[in-house]
Amino acid sequence: MSTPPTPRIRGATPEDAPEIATVHAAARRALFQGHLPPRLLDRPPRDVLLTLWQGWLTSPAFHTLVAPRPADADPAPALAAFCTWAPASEADLASPKGAELRTLYVHPDLWNLGLGSALLERAMTQAAAAGHRRMILWTLAVNRRARRFYEARGFLADGAHKVERLEDSDPLLALRYRAPLV
Repeated sequence: MSTPPTPRIRGATPEDAPEIATVHAAARRALFQGHLPPRLLDRPPRDVLLTLWQGWLTSPAFHTLVAPRPADADPAPALAAFCTWAPASEADLASPKGAELRTLYVHPDLWNLGLGSALLERAMTQAAAAGHRRMILWTLAVNRRARRFYEARGFLADGAHKVERLEDSDPLLALRYRAPLV
């Protein structure tokens, strides 16, 4: 059994917004199937995600990384995965310097190829180089796949939680995780 090649990762550009929105929508749909009512699986709609990404990709506060589609993956979008980190906005984490992983999504057709791991490692390296001492993230408690992924990479739930609502869905519990940056 051969080891998959190391994914190519680069900084996102505003031109990546349509592909990022496509991956974002597809990954959310796959992750939340069975946890959200079917009418909410495509919420927010792709055009709303596109507007969000057009703003984030032009903001100096957000650092977005993308992994292009592996050459041997077909069919798939041009971008396979992305993540975004920014300085932590929560008062208890912003000082001393903390970073927050705001997004990490991989197109579901390309899960288990190491793309998420490579993006997370690069984001943590960038945040540490920018002087941050730890990284936090929020994930839904029902998203066991994400929780296992982060725990396997040294993130621990720190006890903080909040309730999220998507339109008229049942309340969804979000858990905060943190890991030190080396």
